[in-house]
Amino acid sequence: MSQPFLETSRNNLEGVWINKYYIEQVKKTKSPYTSQLTSPDILYFNFKINKFSDQDGILIGSAKDGVNYHGTVMLNRDNNNLFIGRFLPNDSKSLEDKFSINPLSKNKLEMFFLQKEKRVIYRKSLTSSFDQELRKLLFSGEYTDKMTGAKVTFANDGIVKGLKDYGKYSIVYTFVGDSKATDMVWFYKKDNSDISYGYFFKILGNILELELLEGSIESPSLEATGKKILLQRDSFIN
Repeated sequence: MSQPFLETSRNNLEGVWINKYYIEQVKKTKSPYTSQLTSPDILYFNFKINKFSDQDGILIGSAKDGVNYHGTVMLNRDNNNLFIGRFLPNDSKSLEDKFSINPLSKNKLEMFFLQKEKRVIYRKSLTSSFDQELRKLLFSGEYTDKMTGAKVTFANDGIVKGLKDYGKYSIVYTFVGDSKATDMVWFYKKDNSDISYGYFFKILGNILELELLEGSIESPSLEATGKKILLQRDSFIN
């Protein structure tokens, strides 16, 4: 195996890879919560070339239950198109999960998890992060507040303009227990990002419905207040 081939293989893998089934479900349902119910555990991972180790690359991924993983990857010297590696959860409660990676094309790969004997297809994201991919699919665009007529903009980078005194937003995609068993988004104040407000959200056609929640981001349970904001999408932002 030549060094140029190794570099090409690693370079093609570098980037953000997203669970293909999960992201297709998000497009269809407009619901991260519903989509993760039937999706494999690892929603996405970021592959980075490791130039300072015997390992060919490192993986940083996230599971739907909120557990973050890191992993190491090496090219199988007996099969130039197959990478092998292992995921190690950042918490000590879970077991490592060995896997192989078979690139199917420049933008698609198959990951086989040995312990679970499960094959999962991942596609390469055109965005710089998993969060940005979700924002682009679900919120990104220009809206009009149906109650006040105010213009509201959600950008792909997580910036929100025109909605109360909020400056940033973050869509929830990991769910633990039943306390947050629905679609949620967190908004952060412009002048103090340590202060946040949670909302349930629904996307019905071109209407984004937000319902304010009572409780902080650390709360074990969040209660709906019944206070809603209805935003009508006027256009998309690419």
